[in-house]
Amino acid sequence: MDSKVNEKVSKFFLQFPSDSHEKGEILISANDKTDSVSYLKSGYVKMYSISEAGKEITLNIFKPGTYFPAMSLIAEQPNYYFYESMTPIETINVTNENFLDFLRRENDVFRDLSKRVFSGLNGILVRMTYLLSSDAQARVAAAILMAGQRFGIKKTSGEIELELSLTHKDIADLSVLTRETTSTEIGKLVKEGLIKNENKSFTIIDIEGLRDVSRIYDGGEVLPHTF
Repeated sequence: MDSKVNEKVSKFFLQFPSDSHEKGEILISANDKTDSVSYLKSGYVKMYSISEAGKEITLNIFKPGTYFPAMSLIAEQPNYYFYESMTPIETINVTNENFLDFLRRENDVFRDLSKRVFSGLNGILVRMTYLLSSDAQARVAAAILMAGQRFGIKKTSGEIELELSLTHKDIADLSVLTRETTSTEIGKLVKEGLIKNENKSFTIIDIEGLRDVSRIYDGGEVLPHTF
């Protein structure tokens, strides 16, 4: 998000009171009628769907400074996804009417939101195609690589440490694999010296090696992603 746009968005939402939620709270369920937009002041929220087999599929992870569920509001479509706090969070809720009035006044914010919605949609399509055509190790490597791009902090050693704690189940839901298969593949990546995984903490040791395993890069360009 552009810094000026980010400043406008923050200033708008911070006019309103905030709410706190514990880890694991379902904030919005699939098919809920939503009458407000939530700005994430702190913490992380995942957006996911559940397959007919009961498998959770994580589609996006929201970090501080983002807001949801804007896609269904702008498209005037029902919400089909679950939103759940991954950590303790603080949110600011604004009615749909107030948020839409804000977008009408601030064209640059609306353009930024539209760009991110279409980029996210493209990312979902690319990611689904990728998941259908890649093996388990590539999918796990790609999930960790993408998480590193979005939530990683580069250390002086050159390693990338994820600031968001992720369990093996979290990686499994991003990779659309079972937890058991995911744990096996994570173990292989650790043994190969590509990553470290201790106490729900992931560190990317060899980003080029992880990139090669993931095969998510094409012609040197990173493929679009959504989380």
